[in-house]
Amino acid sequence: MAGRPFAYWVSLLGVVCITVPTGARVASAEPTERIRVVVKGLRTTMGEVRCLLFDSEDGFPSQVNKAFKRGQARAQGTATVVEFTNVPTGVYAVSCFHDENNNGKLETNLVGIPKEPWAMSNDAPPKGFGPPRYARASFDHGRPLTVHAINLNH
Repeated sequence: MAGRPFAYWVSLLGVVCITVPTGARVASAEPTERIRVVVKGLRTTMGEVRCLLFDSEDGFPSQVNKAFKRGQARAQGTATVVEFTNVPTGVYAVSCFHDENNNGKLETNLVGIPKEPWAMSNDAPPKGFGPPRYARASFDHGRPLTVHAINLNH
Protein backbone atom coordinates (compact mmCIF):
# COMPACT_ATOMS: atom_id res chain seq x y z
CA MET A 1 0.00 0.00 0.00
CA ALA A 2 2.88 2.32 0.73
CA GLY A 3 4.21 4.16 -2.23
CA ARG A 4 0.93 4.41 -4.12
CA PRO A 5 -0.42 7.93 -4.54
CA PHE A 6 -3.67 8.87 -2.77
CA ALA A 7 -5.39 9.49 -6.12
CA TYR A 8 -4.78 5.82 -7.09
CA TRP A 9 -6.67 4.55 -4.01
CA VAL A 10 -9.54 7.00 -4.52
CA SER A 11 -9.96 5.95 -8.16
CA LEU A 12 -9.77 2.25 -7.20
CA LEU A 13 -12.44 2.78 -4.55
CA GLY A 14 -14.64 4.48 -7.17
CA VAL A 15 -14.31 1.51 -9.54
CA VAL A 16 -15.20 -0.95 -6.76
CA CYS A 17 -18.27 1.08 -5.75
CA ILE A 18 -19.51 1.25 -9.34
CA THR A 19 -18.93 -2.40 -10.24
CA VAL A 20 -19.89 -4.24 -7.04
CA PRO A 21 -23.69 -4.64 -6.85
CA THR A 22 -25.38 -3.95 -3.54
CA GLY A 23 -27.97 -6.59 -2.68
CA ALA A 24 -29.77 -4.34 -0.19
CA ARG A 25 -30.62 -1.75 -2.85
CA VAL A 26 -31.97 -4.36 -5.25
CA ALA A 27 -34.09 -6.05 -2.58
CA SER A 28 -35.85 -2.85 -1.53
CA ALA A 29 -36.28 -1.25 -4.95
CA GLU A 30 -39.78 -2.58 -5.79
CA PRO A 31 -42.42 -4.19 -3.63
CA THR A 32 -42.96 -7.79 -4.64
CA GLU A 33 -46.52 -8.30 -3.41
CA ARG A 34 -49.19 -6.10 -5.00
CA ILE A 35 -52.95 -6.10 -5.41
CA ARG A 36 -54.17 -4.17 -8.44
CA VAL A 37 -57.87 -3.28 -8.38
CA VAL A 38 -59.44 -2.35 -11.72
CA VAL A 39 -62.62 -0.39 -10.97
CA LYS A 40 -64.94 -0.46 -13.99
CA GLY A 41 -68.10 1.42 -14.88
CA LEU A 42 -67.17 5.02 -14.16
CA ARG A 43 -69.75 7.42 -15.60
CA THR A 44 -67.59 10.54 -15.26
CA THR A 45 -63.92 11.46 -14.96
CA MET A 46 -64.60 13.89 -12.13
CA GLY A 47 -63.22 13.13 -8.68
CA GLU A 48 -61.30 10.16 -7.31
CA VAL A 49 -61.82 6.44 -6.94
CA ARG A 50 -61.18 5.58 -3.29
CA CYS A 51 -60.59 2.02 -2.07
CA LEU A 52 -60.04 0.27 1.24
CA LEU A 53 -58.24 -3.07 1.54
CA PHE A 54 -59.27 -5.22 4.52
CA ASP A 55 -57.47 -8.29 5.86
CA SER A 56 -60.36 -9.29 8.16
CA GLU A 57 -64.08 -8.71 8.53
CA ASP A 58 -63.45 -6.25 11.37
CA GLY A 59 -64.55 -2.86 10.01
CA PHE A 60 -65.41 -4.09 6.52
CA PRO A 61 -66.50 -2.38 4.30
CA SER A 62 -66.41 1.22 5.48
CA GLN A 63 -64.35 1.80 8.63
CA VAL A 64 -61.28 3.55 7.30
CA ASN A 65 -59.34 3.23 10.56
CA LYS A 66 -59.70 -0.58 10.47
CA ALA A 67 -58.62 -1.02 6.85
CA PHE A 68 -55.29 -2.75 6.23
CA LYS A 69 -54.49 -0.23 3.48
CA ARG A 70 -56.08 2.73 1.71
CA GLY A 71 -55.66 3.72 -1.91
CA GLN A 72 -57.02 6.18 -4.40
CA ALA A 73 -56.58 7.25 -8.00
CA ARG A 74 -57.89 10.01 -10.20
CA ALA A 75 -60.95 8.90 -12.16
CA GLN A 76 -59.97 8.17 -15.78
CA GLY A 77 -62.17 7.02 -18.64
CA THR A 78 -64.58 4.22 -17.78
CA ALA A 79 -62.07 2.27 -15.64
CA THR A 80 -59.50 3.34 -13.06
CA VAL A 81 -56.72 1.33 -11.41
CA VAL A 82 -55.94 1.52 -7.69
CA GLU A 83 -52.88 -0.43 -6.59
CA PHE A 84 -51.88 -1.59 -3.12
CA THR A 85 -48.20 -2.41 -2.55
CA ASN A 86 -46.34 -4.47 0.07
CA VAL A 87 -49.29 -6.79 0.63
CA PRO A 88 -48.36 -10.13 2.20
CA THR A 89 -49.98 -13.40 1.13
CA GLY A 90 -53.43 -13.78 2.67
CA VAL A 91 -57.17 -13.30 2.31
CA TYR A 92 -58.44 -9.79 1.57
CA ALA A 93 -61.55 -7.87 0.56
CA VAL A 94 -61.81 -4.48 -1.16
CA SER A 95 -64.46 -1.79 -0.94
CA CYS A 96 -64.39 1.16 -3.33
CA PHE A 97 -66.46 4.15 -4.30
CA HIS A 98 -66.25 6.83 -6.95
CA ASP A 99 -66.00 10.09 -5.02
CA GLU A 100 -67.46 12.13 -7.85
CA ASN A 101 -67.54 15.40 -5.91
CA ASN A 102 -64.08 14.70 -4.40
CA ASN A 103 -65.08 15.51 -0.82
CA GLY A 104 -63.42 12.40 0.65
CA LYS A 105 -66.58 10.64 1.78
CA LEU A 106 -69.29 8.42 0.32
CA GLU A 107 -72.49 10.42 -0.10
CA THR A 108 -75.59 8.59 1.16
CA ASN A 109 -79.29 9.35 1.42
CA LEU A 110 -81.21 9.65 4.71
CA VAL A 111 -81.37 5.88 5.23
CA GLY A 112 -77.71 5.27 4.34
CA ILE A 113 -78.05 4.08 0.74
CA PRO A 114 -75.09 5.33 -1.33
CA LYS A 115 -75.72 8.18 -3.77
CA GLU A 116 -72.27 7.77 -5.34
CA PRO A 117 -71.20 4.64 -7.27
CA TRP A 118 -69.69 1.91 -5.08
CA ALA A 119 -68.16 -1.55 -5.56
CA MET A 120 -66.92 -4.54 -3.57
CA SER A 121 -64.44 -7.23 -4.51
CA ASN A 122 -66.05 -10.25 -6.22
CA ASP A 123 -68.87 -7.82 -7.11
CA ALA A 124 -70.38 -8.99 -3.81
CA PRO A 125 -74.06 -8.01 -3.58
CA PRO A 126 -75.58 -6.21 -0.58
CA LYS A 127 -76.86 -8.37 2.27
CA GLY A 128 -80.52 -7.34 2.59
CA PHE A 129 -80.49 -3.60 3.19
CA GLY A 130 -76.93 -3.65 4.48
CA PRO A 131 -73.49 -3.85 2.92
CA PRO A 132 -72.03 -7.09 1.53
CA ARG A 133 -70.38 -9.47 3.97
CA TYR A 134 -66.61 -9.93 4.11
CA ALA A 135 -66.95 -13.66 3.33
CA ARG A 136 -68.68 -12.88 0.00
CA ALA A 137 -66.17 -10.19 -0.96
CA SER A 138 -62.94 -11.90 0.16
CA PHE A 139 -60.34 -13.36 -2.20
CA ASP A 140 -56.95 -15.08 -1.92
CA HIS A 141 -53.76 -13.16 -2.62
CA GLY A 142 -50.70 -15.36 -3.01
CA ARG A 143 -48.85 -14.13 -6.08
CA PRO A 144 -46.46 -11.26 -6.67
CA LEU A 145 -49.37 -9.52 -8.42
CA THR A 146 -53.08 -10.17 -7.97
CA VAL A 147 -55.37 -8.32 -10.38
CA HIS A 148 -58.95 -7.98 -9.24
CA ALA A 149 -61.59 -6.32 -11.47
CA ILE A 150 -64.80 -4.98 -9.93
CA ASN A 151 -67.84 -3.16 -11.31
CA LEU A 152 -69.37 -0.02 -9.82
CA ASN A 153 -73.01 -0.08 -8.70
CA HIS A 154 -74.91 3.08 -9.66
